[in-house]
Amino acid sequence: MVNFAKLSNHRRPAQTQGEIEKKPWLAHFAKPTSKQGPSGFSRQQFVGIRLRTALFAIGAMICLVKPVWSALEMNHSCYAGSDSVNLNLALKGEIIESDVSGLQRRLDIVTGKLQPTDGYASLITSPNGHDSSHAHCNAKRVYINATLNSTGGSVDAAIRLGEIIRSAKSNVIVQADAICYSSCVLVLAAAPRRHIESTAKIGIHRPYFRKSLSASYEDMDDTYRKLTTRIENFLSLSGVQPQLASEMMRIPPEQIRILTRAELDDYGLGTDNIAVQEADAMREASKYGVSRQELVRRRQNALRICGPTPCQDIANIDACVMWTFCKDKALKNR
Repeated sequence: MVNFAKLSNHRRPAQTQGEIEKKPWLAHFAKPTSKQGPSGFSRQQFVGIRLRTALFAIGAMICLVKPVWSALEMNHSCYAGSDSVNLNLALKGEIIESDVSGLQRRLDIVTGKLQPTDGYASLITSPNGHDSSHAHCNAKRVYINATLNSTGGSVDAAIRLGEIIRSAKSNVIVQADAICYSSCVLVLAAAPRRHIESTAKIGIHRPYFRKSLSASYEDMDDTYRKLTTRIENFLSLSGVQPQLASEMMRIPPEQIRILTRAELDDYGLGTDNIAVQEADAMREASKYGVSRQELVRRRQNALRICGPTPCQDIANIDACVMWTFCKDKALKNR
């Protein structure tokens, strides 16, 4: 217990004995301040400064140290007895190498190649609708639904993420007001199904190297030629115009070029992969009992009657429903 009588002769002027008795925590500040620390500070002031400095340093470390999984957020769900699983993926922040291993690990877990660990529990719904979280998915087919909001990052990591997304026949969305810049565009390009809302921004620029490389013209020219070829091949396999790679290389890293809606469509980024489009068209032709050629004619008629689709933005749900109804009616008529 603090002896206030001993403190009475050494209290600070603004802290009376009565104040200390009402607020015992003031007793600490009523100790003698005659002992001086460095630079003429009292001992209490010096200790306080050091404590604040230490706390600031710890706070700065927390802010600056980035978790290796920070760019990728994932969750998955499946039904008991089902051989398929839905994997929801949100790509945020910088794309880094560990994002690839993180996604691959999750895929190995949901397909039964790895045993689940803490933090990878799945939401499994039993046939009666009850949660069966103690069980685990064991999927043969994985359906990935991804949202993108990233300024880019490692080109190699983006290409490898894209290869996984492409093989899983994923749906990728860039939502309203979200961005997809630099190497993020490669992840977007890889998706068989792509949806970009009108206020989203898709931007490109030339990749650059963070590690020191040879500064000679010959070496840099060879490096960029190989990188351009790699990106062109990747885009081509994804059903996107490989010319997009050359356009990327034309924009300096310190700049960003936002692609217009027309450019997105021209490069093949603003629409589904052409293989997906044709597969959907064949299913639609079968639905209406017509040939692929007849479906082309009816689609042209529907476009003339109903106009272009307003389904680009989720916010236009009512207009999208009305347009879909109009299109269906037009496709049914000869």
